[in-house]
Amino acid sequence: MSRKPLVSSANWARQFSNDKVDVYQDMNDTIFFKVVITGQRPKYFYGESSWSGVARYCSDKLGIEYWGVLG
Repeated sequence: MSRKPLVSSANWARQFSNDKVDVYQDMNDTIFFKVVITGQRPKYFYGESSWSGVARYCSDKLGIEYWGVLG
């Protein structure tokens, strides 16, 4: 697997948003995600299973109804 891209070089596109969480995907490398939960620091996920990491993180922090944030 290649190295994780630099956060500063990412081209973020919003994939999900509501009043509690914003989920972004890097359009330069589609297996790189950023999750921003209101009031917390951003959390980054990279790799083949990053989408499931995003779902797990959101559901652990916000509740099971957030399991499907990436569709």
